[in-house]
Amino acid sequence: MKISPEQAGIPSYRELRRVPGLHRQEVAQLAGVSTDHYTRVERGSIRGVSESVLEAVAAVEATA
Repeated sequence: MKISPEQAGIPSYRELRRVPGLHRQEVAQLAGVSTDHYTRVERGSIRGVSESVLEAVAAVEATA
């Protein structure tokens, strides 16, 4: 199920959303990492990423 930013407890970055669910910036914010860092993890460039970051991102994506 796709959740809205409001359901996740964060403000929406844009009013108009082309796709349901959270944007990269919102997932990164909830995981406590930078958008750039999250984008690299998302693309599979995870060399040097800590286990705690991977767990945080996985937890956010599991709820989204």
